[in-house]
Amino acid sequence: MAGRAKYWASESSSSSGSETESEEIVVKKTIQKKKKVVQAIYTDDESEDEGRVVRNLKDRRFDELSEHIKKARNMRKINDFSALLNTFKDYHTTLSKTAKVIEKEGLPRFYIKELVELDDYINAKWDDKDFKKKLSKQGSKGLTTLRQRLRKYFAEEPKTAEELTKYRENPDASEEEEEVDAASSASDESDDSMSGTSDESDDDLSDSGSELSGSSDESESDSDSDFDSDIGDDPDNEFARYTIEYFLKKDKTSSKADKKVRKEKKKREQKEHKEEEDDDWTAVDPGTVGKGDLKILLTGEVQIFPKDVEINAKNVVQKLAEITAMRTPKEADRQNKILFYKKLREMAIEAKTGLGLEIKIRLSTISACYDYNPKHKDYMSDESFANALSETLELVQILNKNHETLILSDNVQDDEESLTDQPNEDGKWHCRGSLVHTCTKLDTEYSKLLQNSDQHSEEYRMRLSNNCKIMQIFNEGTDWALLQADKQQICQMYLLKIKYIYYRHDSQKGAEGSQELIEKFCKYIYTNDETQRIRTQAILYNIYNLALHDKWFQARDLMLMSHLQESIHNADIGTQIIYNRTMVQLGLCAFRMGQMEDAHQALTDIQSGNRSRELLAQGFSMARERTQEQEKTERRRMQPYHTHINTELLECVYLVSAMFLEIPYMAEKEFDSRRRMISKQFHYQLRNSEKQAFVGPPDNMREHVLAAAKALKVGDWKKCIKYLINPKMNQKVWNLFAETDKVKDMLQKYAKTQSLRVYLFSYSQFYDNISIDWITENFDMSSSEVQSAVSKMMINEELKASWDEPSRSLVLHKTEPTRLQNLALQLASRLNQLTESNERLCESKQGSNFTAFYQSNRMRDWSRNNNRRF
Repeated sequence: MAGRAKYWASESSSSSGSETESEEIVVKKTIQKKKKVVQAIYTDDESEDEGRVVRNLKDRRFDELSEHIKKARNMRKINDFSALLNTFKDYHTTLSKTAKVIEKEGLPRFYIKELVELDDYINAKWDDKDFKKKLSKQGSKGLTTLRQRLRKYFAEEPKTAEELTKYRENPDASEEEEEVDAASSASDESDDSMSGTSDESDDDLSDSGSELSGSSDESESDSDSDFDSDIGDDPDNEFARYTIEYFLKKDKTSSKADKKVRKEKKKREQKEHKEEEDDDWTAVDPGTVGKGDLKILLTGEVQIFPKDVEINAKNVVQKLAEITAMRTPKEADRQNKILFYKKLREMAIEAKTGLGLEIKIRLSTISACYDYNPKHKDYMSDESFANALSETLELVQILNKNHETLILSDNVQDDEESLTDQPNEDGKWHCRGSLVHTCTKLDTEYSKLLQNSDQHSEEYRMRLSNNCKIMQIFNEGTDWALLQADKQQICQMYLLKIKYIYYRHDSQKGAEGSQELIEKFCKYIYTNDETQRIRTQAILYNIYNLALHDKWFQARDLMLMSHLQESIHNADIGTQIIYNRTMVQLGLCAFRMGQMEDAHQALTDIQSGNRSRELLAQGFSMARERTQEQEKTERRRMQPYHTHINTELLECVYLVSAMFLEIPYMAEKEFDSRRRMISKQFHYQLRNSEKQAFVGPPDNMREHVLAAAKALKVGDWKKCIKYLINPKMNQKVWNLFAETDKVKDMLQKYAKTQSLRVYLFSYSQFYDNISIDWITENFDMSSSEVQSAVSKMMINEELKASWDEPSRSLVLHKTEPTRLQNLALQLASRLNQLTESNERLCESKQGSNFTAFYQSNRMRDWSRNNNRRF
């Protein structure tokens, strides 16, 4: 029994042990599964908490304001006042949204600091006169507007001004330190909130743990202890970091020094971690700019080739192609490209790779100077233009120096170019390019610079001073073309030179002898030019210059012989603009020479439609609507300001010439129903002036001319001259002529002559004869002038009269009816028209019988009256 009991005891013990082992295995598996599920759930919750951040209204608004401040600081670095003005407007928009927060908290200190910095920056730039001179029109306008807005803002917000004063007295820490403190305080608050919740959860866990321990078995307690030991031993376990210290409350009164230490430690750890990750990458010097071998170091040194590379013609050609293929989307990239070209040229000259390569690199450098983004600006910067100017001048000088051994032409093929250190078989360096095209591009970009600058600013004067350098380039380019004996290139270079001197009078400084030069250049173009366009423009420039120097008959004959007025509508728009300017100058020349009819005829087409500024490419007419693209195209055709023709002078000359033609014609054809108008514009102005009930003293140019016309209409030449020649008119109009006194004398003589004509047309029917002495005394004219004027009227059959030499008088034949007779004739003709209209009306209503009856009665009455008379 004892053995059996012992046997069964051992068996039972072994079975119970196996059962417990199996139970332990099952429990461990279930616990591990629970651990994995709990861990997965916890990590998901943690990731969601990290991805979702709840921020209050104050933080959102202040962050938005901080972004605007960062943009403003960047704009101040590049002096972009337009963008800075827009950012200043964004300040007000953001502050209006943050009104409730500002009422509670007040203005943030970093915003006060930004206003102080902005105010100091604006005042410094405003006081810097040299900086203001270099500013563009848009930049100057932006600086002025921003300064006014800032002053207005401080005046309207006295509290803000007080805050600025306090800040200037005691400036606080930098904005970055404030942001660090704010971030650290926010993290402490979050830690405190987490510790509070963890303490509560810890208490709950401890309570539940005590309850479970009182009701659990020993096996369960063992399994729990094993579970806890597993959690603590596993370093990768998620719960390993939740120790007692984690759930303890932290001291909220920690100093700022501790916070900074923790922050610096965190940054240092992040930096070490980043360095460990970036071990496989090569660090790049932040001061270098460029790609590959092309670099610009922080010291300003330009690197083209690696140190061990031999510099020869082949490597220079490859590097030239590499630089040319560079994409330059930004302005800084384009400037770097020019630096690469210059450095490559220096190295090529030092290595003596050949003159052909040097010229090739210079042409590429000039082309890179003209490379700019037309979407941002329609013209190149002053720095780029000065660079192109100096490069072009050096190129022309090299060409003249080596004209015997250097050939530059568009006809050179790619395989004929001298891209080695030795010339071609003929002993000359061949290079593909065109000096004429380079000079033409320089002229085009120079015109764009002048078009896009304020005409009354110092900037325009500075840009205009480049005329001398450009003329020097054209002179040396012309010399090179003459040495090459290429007639077409010579014609093109001559035309470029004419373009810069044709509008200048010999009385101006530096324009002496321009007439002889233009005549010489134009004769060569007339003989050797193969294109119609260059010859046409040369003729127009020549006519303009002749008219400018009062050579009326030569200019008129050249215009009539060229027949340009018949074919100019087929020319391009640029040539048509030159034609319009030439016709205007012809009209002004005719006016100065006293040829009023020719002057009026030349100026009629320009002045008739109120589009003189547009036709002369000096501005836009407001009445015409145009798209943005059309306006942009027309702006490119605008003439530089220093070549403009004064439109007020042009209108005055047109109105005065129309007055001297129209007023005598009106006096001659006063009662002629078929009278035509010579000038519709002058008629319109005169009619509106006569309609006014009260006319005050004349103020502007047009009113002076109309007042003179009214005086001329009654033959009062003294008042006419008084209104035409006075200090106000001299300042606005007549002093603009080169020979002012000559023009004034011509006006006085012409006014006296036309007053005499008007007087004779109006009052000749009241005289039998008029003494010549009386005419000379009243009109302040010599007897020869009186006889000349009156004889012309007789020859043209405008006046029916004859001279009586013994009595020195003018005998009037009185063939013309008097004023009363003319009025009676007009009344009779109108009554006749009224009778005929009544007869037609009666015929349409009563029929043909009534008309026949009416006509028979009229015939009977007529015969009866005649019988009584005889």
